[in-house]
Amino acid sequence: YVVDGVVTLPEPGALQEPNAPITWIADNRRKGISPDATVITVHAGPDLSRALYTAPDAEVEPLLREALQPFLAAGSSVRAAQVKRWRYALPVVLHPTRSLRARGLPPLYFGGDAFGGPRVEGAALSGLALAAALTPGR
Repeated sequence: YVVDGVVTLPEPGALQEPNAPITWIADNRRKGISPDATVITVHAGPDLSRALYTAPDAEVEPLLREALQPFLAAGSSVRAAQVKRWRYALPVVLHPTRSLRARGLPPLYFGGDAFGGPRVEGAALSGLALAAALTPGR
């Protein structure tokens, strides 16, 4: 969402509710990635995303805007909106460890957000585990 006016998200400029229908609302200006405009990202959670995946944008966008509305200061308005869909945004099945080594030579490792925890943090920790496995003693 491109917003004309002020957005009143709590510090640090984002709201995360992992088990809610809307799991993430973030102010990209406050994150430092849209310094010239107030751009807000709103993420639907997995269940709502699945339910609305094939719905037209005209049905999806108002639901996301409704979640943003309480954080728009008086006089603020949405100038533009865009719906994006990522079918594979979250792993469906998580592997219990940070990485997996295939048997045989040369060594082949698997890692990413499906290993030991979803999202960017899980992927980063998985990558660090892979680096440690590939460079023992360093």
